[in-house]
Amino acid sequence: MLLFHRPTCVFRHCYYNLIMAERVKITQKELKKPDKFREAVTDAIVLASENYKKILAAFGAVILILIAAFIAITLVERRELSANSEFTEAIKIYTGANSDQSYQEALNKFLDISKKYQRSNISKVALYYAAEINYNMGKYDESIKLLNNLIKSGSKNKIIIDLAYLRLGMASFNKGDWHQAIDYLSKLDKEGNPYRGEAELYIAQSLEKMGKSGDAERMYRQILNGSDNELKFQIQKKLESIRNNTNSPIE
Repeated sequence: MLLFHRPTCVFRHCYYNLIMAERVKITQKELKKPDKFREAVTDAIVLASENYKKILAAFGAVILILIAAFIAITLVERRELSANSEFTEAIKIYTGANSDQSYQEALNKFLDISKKYQRSNISKVALYYAAEINYNMGKYDESIKLLNNLIKSGSKNKIIIDLAYLRLGMASFNKGDWHQAIDYLSKLDKEGNPYRGEAELYIAQSLEKMGKSGDAERMYRQILNGSDNELKFQIQKKLESIRNNTNSPIE
């Protein structure tokens, strides 16, 4: 019995082997090439070892800057707390004052705060209160001096600046300096200013003191046209006084 063997396709077998050889073939030159990742790591290590002193110095400088910033912020916060504490104490003395001695004590404390904490916003408020105490004690020149210093300080607190101009106008009025009073108070004669009514009242009185009855009357009428005015009765009396050529002051 004859056995027939299935013929083997030598050509196909060889062709398949050649293709596989081409796919996985790696040359000796390629094997000798350095690994890129390892090469990068090696370069980094070499660079760090050569410049480690500079790296440590830069890192140390950053740490020092952070520490200095933290210390500065802490000092500023402590300073603000101290300023607020002293200001609160001065306010308590001022509001509870019942003698020239206690008013003087409050004045000294406010002045001390304004000098000691010049970079703090509370120092500007303290300076205003010092000027107010001088005004209440009849020391108009001292009050005017402090208020002008407050305005020159460049405070961004609009309420404090407006109050300063109002008090400057009132102090100048009480000194009999009508022109200067009008100059200060005119800065408040603007729509929406919360002190406009008071400023206009002193402007009208200043005009009346200067003998400008017509201008004074127009200003009084302008105030009367304002809403929610608590001085309407007194102003009406002033208008009658002007018409009768009298000079009775507003209480």
